[in-house]
Amino acid sequence: MPRPYARLLGKLTNAALRKVGLEVRRIDSEALAAERALRNYEASGRIPWSEGYHVAHARLIATALDDSRLMALFAAGQNLPGDYGIGIDERCVEIPWLFAKLRNISGGILDAGSALNYAYLIDRLLRDDRKLDIMTLAPEKPSFTHRGVGYLYEDLRNIPIVDEHYDCVACISTLEHIGFNNEAFTKRPAEAEHRPTDYLRACAEMLRVLRRGGRLLLTVPFGKYQDVGAFQQFSAREIGLLADSMKGAKIDIDYFKLRRTGAWDVATAEECAV
Repeated sequence: MPRPYARLLGKLTNAALRKVGLEVRRIDSEALAAERALRNYEASGRIPWSEGYHVAHARLIATALDDSRLMALFAAGQNLPGDYGIGIDERCVEIPWLFAKLRNISGGILDAGSALNYAYLIDRLLRDDRKLDIMTLAPEKPSFTHRGVGYLYEDLRNIPIVDEHYDCVACISTLEHIGFNNEAFTKRPAEAEHRPTDYLRACAEMLRVLRRGGRLLLTVPFGKYQDVGAFQQFSAREIGLLADSMKGAKIDIDYFKLRRTGAWDVATAEECAV
């Protein structure tokens, strides 16, 4: 090899090694920072949304998804361990519940609302027989296009996808925001919008893009009706309107409740309504 080319190759190799070294150090630094934040969270009494909360949140859900016995409880709708999810928000039941329902689903999946746009969930969701699209109102910092994930930045009341395209549509804690002030998600000035029944329009669109025999998996906050400006909490009335709009489709409803102990468990509609 001529010397100029050898020198060039050497420089490129050294540059690549330096880049890899820097990347490794950056990853190590992030891991150390996460462990430090988690220790602070534990030491301060596990205060929700405090430093380290998001690390504990992700770790609990990841551990749940990898626990076959726990996932079997979610799949069967059986009681959860008595201390499950203490100090963690509703995602600790919504995400394992969703993955339990997804276990035999292949093909195209639409995440309507971007609840799954995290590396540890993408790692556990994607496999050779699945393709994931994520739809939300505005771009988010995490992006997994390099892993084949598609992104759409649109309103769920007008999904720009042809009819019967997906084998499954998952909509996690998103319907309650439809028709309300979504400035927190878009970072744009809020529009004067208050359309509490527009969740039915979004549901109709999700059903439209779902293939025959496909599955629509939804979660919403449920109890006494509340309109808090940025979202609404559904009551039996809203659930009834939603079921009626599905035109006789087979509907299974599971309920989870935050117990007085701070743990999550399965419940009945009546228990959640009080």
